Amino acid sequence: MDNRIKNAIESALTRQLFTHQAEPADLQVSYHFTQQEKANNSSFSIGLGGAKMVGNGRAGIGLSTSIPIDSDATIITKIFIDISHNNTAIWHGTDTYEGKGDMSYQDKEDAITTTVNRLLANFPPTKNK
Repeated sequence: MDNRIKNAIESALTRQLFTHQAEPADLQVSYHFTQQEKANNSSFSIGLGGAKMVGNGRAGIGLSTSIPIDSDATIITKIFIDISHNNTAIWHGTDTYEGKGDMSYQDKEDAITTTVNRLLANFPPTKNK
């Protein structure tokens, strides 16, 4: 995942005519990502219950189960990109994409590229006149 994000950032910035170079560079780009599983509320529930009253005592029994309809978890990936100049932050962007845990390699690659491109479409920042 890490290399895919790095490659997508490098490609997007190259298309904007920025060139990659080792130190000393005019801009420093850092990035990280987080992933979490999205709660899936799609389920089918079965509940059984009953009670029996005997004299002054009461007895009850209950049974409940939940069966998920979609067993493929949805993963939310959040990508953060920070760009600085001389150790001073000049731009920060964050965006997310959602995908199933069983996404193909190419689908993940496409989702990362689309997300990074959408993010970096706002870089460089425009000057207010």
